[in-house]
Amino acid sequence: MLKNLHGKIVRLSGFNCWGIKTTHGEKFEPLNLPDDLKIDGLDVVFSGSIAGDYASMNMYGKAFYIGEINTV
Repeated sequence: MLKNLHGKIVRLSGFNCWGIKTTHGEKFEPLNLPDDLKIDGLDVVFSGSIAGDYASMNMYGKAFYIGEINTV
């Protein structure tokens, strides 16, 4: 479980591909990022759960499901 991590939304190459990079350099690929938060460089605080063995073509970071996300 991920809890209250701070990071920035990152626009990835490819169609509608997004990631979140934390202030500590960890990379995550949100599987359910809301459209209104798909803004490159947006500061966020987020919580959620790792998606397990989910394989992504983006290979950006750990895939996860957002439980809560707020702008900073």
